[in-house]
Amino acid sequence: MKTVIALAMLVASGAASAANATGPLSERASKADAIAKGHGRAGDSAVATSDASVSFEVLENGSVRRTNSKFNTVSIIDPAAETRPRTRR
Repeated sequence: MKTVIALAMLVASGAASAANATGPLSERASKADAIAKGHGRAGDSAVATSDASVSFEVLENGSVRRTNSKFNTVSIIDPAAETRPRTRR
């Protein structure tokens, strides 16, 4: 029974790590997804396909500005931060 559980956990962890990959995107990925994952260039912008009130824009420093006009909110995302190692101080 323990080996079955261990095997199931191993399979599940492999599937989870592939889902969170920060490598190349699918050709079918939307422009907004590409920008949010860090595959855009400064000045690129796109509107989310699922919600037209959400837009993404790549800033000069590589950060992404996410604007939601429906709720009047703006957030700055750093896509490169996902790939940097996390260190505790």
